[in-house]
Amino acid sequence: MKSRKERLAIVQQLQEKYDAVLRRVRDIPGVQGVEIGFKEVGGEYTDEIVFRIVVQEKRDLADLRPEHIIPPSIEGIKTDVVVATDSVLILGTDQLPDENKYRPLRGGIQIHNNTNSIGTLGCIATWNDGAGNTRRVVLSNHHVLYANGALDGQKIGQPKFYRSCCCDCDKIGVNVKADITYDCAIAQIESGTEVRNTIEEIGDIKGTATPTVGDKVIKRGCTTGLTTGEIKCIDMATGRLNIERIEGRRLSYVDSSNNPVLISNPNKVRVVYGIDTEKFAYSGDSGSVVLLNDDTDSDHHKVVALLYAVDGTTNTEGRAYDINKVMTALNITIHSTPDIPPNSIAAAVLPRALPREQDALATFEAQLRELPTGQRLLQLFYKHREEVALLLNDNRRAAVVWRQNRGPQYIAAIRRSVQHPDYQMPETIEGVAFAAALEAMTKLLQQHGSPALLHDLASHKAWLWPLVQYYTNVADFLQKVKESELQELFI
Repeated sequence: MKSRKERLAIVQQLQEKYDAVLRRVRDIPGVQGVEIGFKEVGGEYTDEIVFRIVVQEKRDLADLRPEHIIPPSIEGIKTDVVVATDSVLILGTDQLPDENKYRPLRGGIQIHNNTNSIGTLGCIATWNDGAGNTRRVVLSNHHVLYANGALDGQKIGQPKFYRSCCCDCDKIGVNVKADITYDCAIAQIESGTEVRNTIEEIGDIKGTATPTVGDKVIKRGCTTGLTTGEIKCIDMATGRLNIERIEGRRLSYVDSSNNPVLISNPNKVRVVYGIDTEKFAYSGDSGSVVLLNDDTDSDHHKVVALLYAVDGTTNTEGRAYDINKVMTALNITIHSTPDIPPNSIAAAVLPRALPREQDALATFEAQLRELPTGQRLLQLFYKHREEVALLLNDNRRAAVVWRQNRGPQYIAAIRRSVQHPDYQMPETIEGVAFAAALEAMTKLLQQHGSPALLHDLASHKAWLWPLVQYYTNVADFLQKVKESELQELFI
């Protein structure tokens, strides 16, 4: 394989032609994006770097109109047509293998946002808060730190945050900033908390570098621990890169009944199915940083990406975002281990009073939790919320349908109705009725949803549909929940 310097030069050459290639193919039906990466032959990666045209499905040339055939080369560069695969977020919600308490704080360890969501602390960074102050923060995913509706000010713990009768326990900081586009977020570290700008099992960080195709990489997550991989392709438009494992972690074993089980700790296990394979990452590893892993290269152990998901086909190929896009989105800097500066102000940001909207949402959720049907609604919402968000962020066609049916406007109206009890929900928005928008969204989920989501759509539709159809305001909705005949089933 070519050296990293040579691969960087090739990718740079292709990047200069990226926009022209994207314009050439973006209007072809079924095309979902363009990547720069290794060509695949017979399901195996080669070492030839090409433009990878991502399509919804491959079709026979005889079934395509001439103008819809992707040429073997564009702008003098070879192309490779590849089928899109879904991404599966790897948030943990159960007991995970590494539940140790680490002080000083460092990267690669478990964190928790007190909403039953567990992920990995990627690394320590510094945040310019916009007021000229430098603050130390922990970096992880948006879907970890801000999971289940959490907002700024949410308390973060390591290994878990919990509250005793007198104090907050194992609290390490509070959320301060997030970016959904690159699934990244930071929490300011509690004043007086000792930190070590290293990664558990890996050691010192050497700063950051730009990832490129063919890079050998390493990560440490709180579930699979230390695993290695290779970057196979990069989507220049989104900053997303795919990492194929080199050395994964075997998570499961077969018990006496021939059932695979995942070891959580010596005394607790939870049953899982179909994961008796080595993996680059798994549930709970979300938020890990990915570092270069070549001790012959001067960029060895520099951070290049932030892990957020695995592929939806084999669950073995990692998905991550270019760390440069993450740092720009959050206005943070990841320093080499000896160079991280202290806070520029004496005290950390204290958890502030929750904004009015979050107060209203908390009150609304508390009212639902008092009702058996409300509890089931919340259970389904939190179970599938991240999958739906990922679909709307990563699937271009799904995002178009969502916007065409005024999905963002209806979500804004729902949030407004929660915040202002006297607000009346509109029957239509820009000519689209609420029922029509709901039906379009359901079809979208039926086309792209996971087996678990499809199962819940089918099994719960009979009682769920009457509740989520058009309502006038929050009081009206809560009354419908109270009157639901389903309540007796869950008492």
